[in-house]
Amino acid sequence: MSVELIINPDTGTVEKRTVVTGSVSKAGYLRIRYRGKVEYVHRIMWEASNGPIPKGMHIDHINGIKSDNRLVNLRLVTPLENIQNRDRLKREKRKTLALWAKV
Repeated sequence: MSVELIINPDTGTVEKRTVVTGSVSKAGYLRIRYRGKVEYVHRIMWEASNGPIPKGMHIDHINGIKSDNRLVNLRLVTPLENIQNRDRLKREKRKTLALWAKV
């Protein structure tokens, strides 16, 4: 982790920004060291805005892009709903590929 200063001569302000480094899990999720342990970024984002994730619940990336951790792309789901969304995205991708193959 490093600190970066953002200097704006037009406004005369100086902002301090902490730059966080992390890694990508084998499954494709972004991870960072947070509060002394490695955490998934999507879970940190959800909890910062919505509070703790209830036991047994998952955070789903609605659009299927595991690096897209914007709150508008995250939702609280059951494990079954998470699987159903992943399967729906796979079916949509296959349909798109089939359409391109016909062109």
